[in-house]
Amino acid sequence: DRMLNLYVRPEWVWQRGGSFKTNVRSQQELTKNKPQARTVIKLLKCYRDKNGFELSGPILEQSVVEALSNRNYGIHPSTTENLLNSMEYLSKKISQKTVIDYSNTNNNLNEKFSASDREAFANQLTDDIKRIEDNPRYIMEIFEM
Repeated sequence: DRMLNLYVRPEWVWQRGGSFKTNVRSQQELTKNKPQARTVIKLLKCYRDKNGFELSGPILEQSVVEALSNRNYGIHPSTTENLLNSMEYLSKKISQKTVIDYSNTNNNLNEKFSASDREAFANQLTDDIKRIEDNPRYIMEIFEM
């Protein structure tokens, strides 16, 4: 059935780990034939890693694909515009209580990390969007390694 059980490692030794089911094929199909979405996903993963946030890949991927869909922002010719739209949408998405996984509707992707981490990441995204809009050169500082 192409379902895969993934193990979630506990943060502390005394905590129990968990597992959840996912469908690898549906995760792969999510970004198939969507090069603009894949580019933005790579940028957001770099952004996430640079800022040290523990945000899962599936929530990033799903949010970018949803943000660039026709019913939300649509695809813009500019990668920067697509990135900013995706950042705004991701900020709204992770602020919600539940984000359902496309590959397994029983999974709530927001349960994988704490509410304080979600809020901190959403605030960071919103602040950086405002800074980029005020000073477009700030985007180079965000991705400077």
